[in-house]
Amino acid sequence: MEPRTLARPYARAIFEIASAEDARGDWGSILEALAVTLGAPGLAQQLRSPLIDRDGMADIIADALFGHRGGQTQATTDRDAAREAQVRALLRLLAENRRLSLVPLVAEHFKDLCARAEARVDVDVVTATDTVPPEQQDALQQAIGRRLARTVVLHWSADPALIGGALIRAGDWVVDGSLRGELQRLSQELQR
Repeated sequence: MEPRTLARPYARAIFEIASAEDARGDWGSILEALAVTLGAPGLAQQLRSPLIDRDGMADIIADALFGHRGGQTQATTDRDAAREAQVRALLRLLAENRRLSLVPLVAEHFKDLCARAEARVDVDVVTATDTVPPEQQDALQQAIGRRLARTVVLHWSADPALIGGALIRAGDWVVDGSLRGELQRLSQELQR
């Protein structure tokens, strides 16, 4: 089964818990931090040890995430302690099911679920230069918002290889209005 498919039930369960507790932001931050923590070279090496059982893996990750020192946690409130207990339970579940490697995908899917629930969409816009006038940015944001019927959050970047125009991505929706894209399409047509 594809990793994205395996990650979805975990993300959905976390989303339901986070929504019920009005804690989507907290959980989003936790999942992002977990993805970064799991990618740390020292931790990855430690987790490959055959001497560490699955519960041990979950505890090592949680300790790294929550900054445990000498058996003392930095959790300062009951809410922090409860959240830490939830995260530890999640990590144990993922470790038990051999799904710790899915955490980055779980975080990504969770973010998508939150955006959908908030009728918000993150849109990546790549242009040939980084000097797009604010009025054009606003016009594009409004046009995409009307097209997708959602609040749009634009993320701008530049790629000189586009030559001109723009490449717009919102999840699976892609609009390639770049000159590079046009040249590629023309080349494909000429080869037919």
